Amino acid sequence: MPHHLTLKSIRAVTHNVNELTFDRPDGYDFKPGQATDFALDRDGWRDEKRPFTFTSLPRAEHLQFTIKSYPSHDGVTEQIGQMEGGEKVILQDPWGAIEDKGPGTIIAGGAGLTPFLSILRARQARDGTLDGYRLIFSNSCEKDIILREELERMPGLRLDLLLSDEDVNGLYHGRVDADYLDQTEIDFSGRFYLCGPPPMEEDVTSALARTVWGSMGREVSHRHAEEIGMDLSDPHLRRVLALTEQLIGMPRHLSQHVGGFILTASPLTETVPIGNGAMPERSFIEWDKDDIDALGILKVDVLALGMLTCIRKCLDLLEDHHGRKLTLATVPREDAETYAMLRK
Repeated sequence: MPHHLTLKSIRAVTHNVNELTFDRPDGYDFKPGQATDFALDRDGWRDEKRPFTFTSLPRAEHLQFTIKSYPSHDGVTEQIGQMEGGEKVILQDPWGAIEDKGPGTIIAGGAGLTPFLSILRARQARDGTLDGYRLIFSNSCEKDIILREELERMPGLRLDLLLSDEDVNGLYHGRVDADYLDQTEIDFSGRFYLCGPPPMEEDVTSALARTVWGSMGREVSHRHAEEIGMDLSDPHLRRVLALTEQLIGMPRHLSQHVGGFILTASPLTETVPIGNGAMPERSFIEWDKDDIDALGILKVDVLALGMLTCIRKCLDLLEDHHGRKLTLATVPREDAETYAMLRK
């Protein structure tokens, strides 16, 4: 549902980051860490939606965003940085997956800090302290650090500031990589939060993956077991680790396949065991494709991403060259020429 808001004020917090404050619509609620789709209420810009995170407290009288502008992109964020009080924007309903799960290590890069501003502010307002929270905040240069003074004043927050492109006395010079994580006395058994530019997220994820056993692991390292406090003298634990070594490389679900479905004459629950997938509202069956084939059950694979892209491009071409605007919902269901082509 779209909400039309008026900009009350805009102030610079760094050379390319602005804090924007808007009147809050009645009944508009969000949780710390959530975002919304944001568009300028101007001709030619209303369809240019961009996701931005709320940085105000959930119960504040206003809505606030802290937005970095990228003038070189010649796009929405550049226009946002040039806004003046009284201009209007269009917000959609809140959404987002980042939420406060409790104390842990927050790793943020640049504007990736913004989801955590609301989280840290709300936690501080509720508990009066941020004991147990650690923020590792990476930027290119000292002038890029967003709201540094506020972060340094937050009670209980352990703050690590890193600069990748500038050597400043008192700040770590380098990147958030495996070497840095090894020397920072991080509790790898604790909770981690991560948000930043994709290359940084990939580097940090790869570095953290060395300390855990995931689906891509090739061994169960005794060193890693000791790092997270396991007692390797326990014979039961040693047997568990030995069995785990044997399981590495085996698929979790032979049948799991995005976009695959099967058709049966009777209810599926009467034919094959159904399990709950790791993602909400996802399920899987215990049999793989060879089992299904042997039983003569019809299985259909929808190669979703590739085929949906082809369909979208096809519909765009129809509109561009033939002036016929169609969507998946309005494509004719019974087209004799199409079925004739498929029979050839």
